[in-house]
Amino acid sequence: MIGITGIIAAATYVALPHGLRSVNTLDIAANELASRLQDARIKASAQEEGSKWGLHLDAVNGAADTYIVFYGDNYVGGTLAATVTLPAVVQFTDPAQGGTKDIIFSKITGYPDAAATIILSLTNDPETVRTITVSGVGVVSVSKNQPFDFGISANPGSGSVQAGDPIQSTITAALISGTASSVSFSASGLPSGAGVSFNPTNCNPTCASTMTITTQVSTPPGTYPITVTGTAGNVVKNTIYTLTVNMVPFDFSISANPSSGSVKAGNSIQLTITATQLSGDAELITFSASNLPADAIVDFVPPSCAPSIGSCESTMTITTQISTPAGTYPITVTGTAGGTVRNTDYSLTISPPYGNIWLPKGPSLSWRNVAMSNNGVIQTAVGGGQIYVSTDSGDTWTLKYSGSMPWRNVAMSGTGQIQTAVAATGQIYVSTDSGNTWTLKYSGGGGWFSVAMADNGVIQTAAVYNGQIYVSTDSGDTWTPKDSNRYWYYGLAMSSDGQIQTAGVYNGQIYVSTDSGDTWTPKDSNRWWSGVAMSDNGVIQTAAVNTGKIYVSTDSGNTWTPKDSNRSWYDIAVSGNGLIQTAVAQNGQIYVSNDFGSIWTPKDSNRNWSSVAMSSSGQIQATTVFNEQIYVSEE
Repeated sequence: MIGITGIIAAATYVALPHGLRSVNTLDIAANELASRLQDARIKASAQEEGSKWGLHLDAVNGAADTYIVFYGDNYVGGTLAATVTLPAVVQFTDPAQGGTKDIIFSKITGYPDAAATIILSLTNDPETVRTITVSGVGVVSVSKNQPFDFGISANPGSGSVQAGDPIQSTITAALISGTASSVSFSASGLPSGAGVSFNPTNCNPTCASTMTITTQVSTPPGTYPITVTGTAGNVVKNTIYTLTVNMVPFDFSISANPSSGSVKAGNSIQLTITATQLSGDAELITFSASNLPADAIVDFVPPSCAPSIGSCESTMTITTQISTPAGTYPITVTGTAGGTVRNTDYSLTISPPYGNIWLPKGPSLSWRNVAMSNNGVIQTAVGGGQIYVSTDSGDTWTLKYSGSMPWRNVAMSGTGQIQTAVAATGQIYVSTDSGNTWTLKYSGGGGWFSVAMADNGVIQTAAVYNGQIYVSTDSGDTWTPKDSNRYWYYGLAMSSDGQIQTAGVYNGQIYVSTDSGDTWTPKDSNRWWSGVAMSDNGVIQTAAVNTGKIYVSTDSGNTWTPKDSNRSWYDIAVSGNGLIQTAVAQNGQIYVSNDFGSIWTPKDSNRNWSSVAMSSSGQIQATTVFNEQIYVSEE
């Protein structure tokens, strides 16, 4: 009976048309593969051979496809149980030709490592397929071919972007049924100025493509439902990607024109600050500045502006005071609009208010000293045995005394009417007519080196090198010795009322008197004091040390603080309030300070400077040079 049945079956099979025979063979192969899978699941559940069981599918490109039943943790390290070769008319579609796939069932549970799909097709008709599905719990089923279908999705399904920036999403085409076919991607519903691209532009499911949406700064803000479409022949599937375009925030830049400038202390300088719109809707920008030098203020006109037509401007004015220290300052100019802050730099160089330019005047002599009235109009210089007087702020000079007298120093009252000159051979000469005529008042005191007088000319003090200090309280008519013999040098100064006086000793201390020169108290240390000057009230004092530093006192000469560097300082002058100061160095330059002697700025050239004087305001200044001319500055 069995033999007859087999013959009938064989005869029936032979009698089938070729196409049906092939389909029948496909069904048999699919059912056998499903049976083998089911058998492997059962053996794994029963822990036969104490191991997992599985199938290794091998789509041998160009040869008959096979699958192998094995047991073990994986195919590579497992043990072969059976090998089955697919009929010649049947092939694997999944795994694809040239690929492999392993389906392994766990012990006890019989669950596969992962749900799986196997597709068999006829070699001469790839559209005729049988699909074998292994569920996550090991259920094996066989289904006949279905028409190609797929689903499409976006991940993420929505996104926000700032206008002008791009954004991406992954578009996945997932195979639902049938044989995979190429799916091409497109999108619609884009906002104005936006573009879209896909990479790749098409693929065979299950597959993914990266969608990139680009926007422009001009793309209108809003929320847009973008329809993403996948097309494969007559099969069209859509998904929605929600795009939110945000407004570009306002941004701007600022610049300074010019980017640097120079000004004398006490003056103002202007520049233009330009704010340029970069993106977004224009907002109000408020201007400010930082890192300004001391005693300087800044003003913006207008104080704020909105670059509604691309840019706007504000005039920045920096106003300095005479007391603004000289130097170069990196000023930061800031524009602020809400939370947006932008900066630009402006380099400001400040020169001292006075003493910047020096012009040679008068004859060339071996000049020793120069003095001037409070307003700087009357000036007197001594040297080379002669006395010259200027009544036009040092512009022209007239000889008033001629001879061989070795003059060392000269001083005058605030108006310039009373003047006193001292000589190294012991003579003191006094003029009561602004230097026009001179009268010998004292002789034999020794080698006079310095002289100073109060504003009214009544109180005068003169010092003898290797001798005493002498004081006059009658405008230089009579002189009384004070203190002890010392090497009093050129440094001698007094307050406008004559009460506070300071004198320097060469290679000794500096001495201070608070009783109009009657008694003297030593201060500081032994130094080569060469010059001293003070403010009208005597509180601010500055002294120069030859081959040393400049020393400043702000307590009427009680304590002294070193400033600047070691130089061959020779003389020094101070304005009435002590703010403006000028010092000269032998075979060096002129140095000017407009901050009470703290910072010093070099001016003019190296010369053998011998003395310096200035008006109460500090604006008019005069210096003398050994064997050269007098130099005058009014700016």
